[in-house]
Amino acid sequence: MNTTELFDRFREAAKTLKRLPPIESPRLCNPSLDYVRSAQEAYGYTDAKLVIRPTGEQIDRMDEVLIWLQMMPEEAGKITWAKANNAPWHRIGRSMGMDPRTAQRRMMAALYDLAERLSEEIAK
Repeated sequence: MNTTELFDRFREAAKTLKRLPPIESPRLCNPSLDYVRSAQEAYGYTDAKLVIRPTGEQIDRMDEVLIWLQMMPEEAGKITWAKANNAPWHRIGRSMGMDPRTAQRRMMAALYDLAERLSEEIAK
């Protein structure tokens, strides 16, 4: 697996994580009922929210990527995950306290290292 394929898997994992349902604590749920305030609400004429949940295969791939993220150095993992979530390089660099090009190089070096480690594991 090359670095482009690896990073595509990171992006897919970030999208999958965003599409998971929210975790709701029973203590935080609002016990009050939602009342119908107009006739449009009663007959379902309001805008419906389309929620597309991830499939089981996507969640499995996301879990695999999260394991890969733990195999990376902490700093490189933070940079890679931020970029997988479409953060711009200047913002990543500023949050990590480095030049954006340095963050880019560190991410690429970590992806090369991870690709080598994964290919060694597959070869075994």
